[in-house]
Amino acid sequence: MRIFTIASPSHRGLLKDYFIPSVKKVGEYELTVMEIPQYGDSSFGSQGFNRACLDKLYLLERLAKLPDEYVLYADCDIVFLQLTEVDLRFRIGDKDALFQSDAGMLCAGFIFMRPCKRLADFFRHCTLDYRHGMENDQDVINRNRRMMNFGLLPAEYYNIAFANHGKVHNTGDIAVIPAGIRMFHANWTVGIDNKIELLKLALRNNDTDN
Repeated sequence: MRIFTIASPSHRGLLKDYFIPSVKKVGEYELTVMEIPQYGDSSFGSQGFNRACLDKLYLLERLAKLPDEYVLYADCDIVFLQLTEVDLRFRIGDKDALFQSDAGMLCAGFIFMRPCKRLADFFRHCTLDYRHGMENDQDVINRNRRMMNFGLLPAEYYNIAFANHGKVHNTGDIAVIPAGIRMFHANWTVGIDNKIELLKLALRNNDTDN
């Protein structure tokens, strides 16, 4: 099955040192990396970040039009820790897409899709409805989510919002990342260094080599 991600120059370290090695280690997916320009400051909430989010919406629309039975989109600040493909295929049922949960909201950073017209129309609508410079991809996806048949993934598809109920992780904060999870997404924090800190903790707590 194919997996797609997006990476700007500021995120190439996350891609090379964490995301790609974890995809290779689980050995389930055929990876395609879509490189995008660096739109100035890439930190969460900046105009550059929001511009990159629009590029991702265009990609999601393209993925929803593929002839594949299923396709996975994952941000590059993710590590895979266990097998996921069979579990995702089982969980999707008759839904168009499954999303990681962000404190009960749909996370735009991990989406398991069944390509279909309804899903392609949904993402197309999101690109047209996008409020440039005022929001990110997740905002517009959640605002329009009733246009598709979706589901939320359980805590096996983990980010720290499952433990801290949506509080932003700052340098020096204690992060709760359990063992036994299938993947970890280093969102709910700002800055590459904080993302790396969380990814290292997830890998350390889920070290299957020892």
